[in-house]
Amino acid sequence: MITKPCLKIVDAHRAVASWRRTACDQGLVYREEQKRLLDEYRGDFIYLQDGSVVWNGPEPTNLGSRRKLSGDKKDSALWLKYVDPEEREGERFEVYEEFQRLAS
Repeated sequence: MITKPCLKIVDAHRAVASWRRTACDQGLVYREEQKRLLDEYRGDFIYLQDGSVVWNGPEPTNLGSRRKLSGDKKDSALWLKYVDPEEREGERFEVYEEFQRLAS
């Protein structure tokens, strides 16, 4: 018999696995949509979720709860990115591809 605390641990592991997978998905969405996102959000931070910008602005530190920002999509990651035409962050999109390959 599985106890309720064990079920919570299993659910937590599933949620984390979903966040990892969907975060990688959003990184690849950004790469595919980079030109459009640069045109619209240059110099801002964005949160991507399920292929859509759910928030944008110059300062993401005081947004409050991730749970509130994610809305009804609690199992879907919010992926934060500074939209920089020079890509000074040096995003390594191949890492997202590798994770997806290993996860499938």
